[in-house]
Amino acid sequence: MELVLRGINKSFGSITALARLNLSLSAANSGVTAILGPNGSGKSTLLRLLATLIKPDIGWASFGAHAYHGDLTPLRRQIGYLPQDLDLPANMTAIKLLRYLASVRQIDAQCIPPLLRKLKLEQIASKPLDRLSGGELRLIGITQALLGEPPLLLLDEPFRGLDLPEQESVRQLLINAHKRSGQLTIFSTHVPTEVEQMAQTVIVLNDGSMIFHGAVESLRQLASGKVCELEVAAADLPSMLEHCTVSRLSQQQDRVVMRVVGSTPKGIKRQPVAPTLEDAYLLLRSS
Repeated sequence: MELVLRGINKSFGSITALARLNLSLSAANSGVTAILGPNGSGKSTLLRLLATLIKPDIGWASFGAHAYHGDLTPLRRQIGYLPQDLDLPANMTAIKLLRYLASVRQIDAQCIPPLLRKLKLEQIASKPLDRLSGGELRLIGITQALLGEPPLLLLDEPFRGLDLPEQESVRQLLINAHKRSGQLTIFSTHVPTEVEQMAQTVIVLNDGSMIFHGAVESLRQLASGKVCELEVAAADLPSMLEHCTVSRLSQQQDRVVMRVVGSTPKGIKRQPVAPTLEDAYLLLRSS
């Protein structure tokens, strides 16, 4: 099924959260899609709108045969959603919460044990939620979003607070779910490496506007031929930082090796290097 947005605008008072957003995504053509952007760029607003928690001020949207206006009940049955901040009943156990949510959504609770097993949550499933760590709560939140393999899966910063093995378990689970069920998976992040590890398509938001939409590799190639490494004296570093977009630096005694995106001052020896996604992201935001 295809997700379509046309002319979407959303403001909160005098602040424009989303501006003139036009977008078409499908699981078959887009794969897993990442929304990349800094804090305040509109990522959470877009996911909340897609989850039907808020309405656009202007514009039109649909997912498959379901429109984002009128009776939203049929549309909501198609959506799994992980919010950025979880507000869960403290005294309820994880397993009771998941069974309750499955019942409300009319989903067979038989799907819960395999999810708990894949995310290694069996041992904490009977604990009250207020006794779980932040990472464990995040995993429970991801589990509830996955109940019933919803056709549209929306995840707001799913890797936040997870350790590296937990992140890998979530990645594999989401990738396999997408391949198995044709799920349209959209997740937000401000970390380019998470996009590289997970997504085939990336949307870059900045100040509520979409400044890029395309394949991850296409974003990386925006910086082709525009990234270099150079070495300067440590005393010259403050001046260089004022005039260059730096993606990485390392200091050795009185010398600094800088990875620079875009233009560099004349007269300094530069060594061209292959761009990373982070390089391209910085270049896009600074242009």
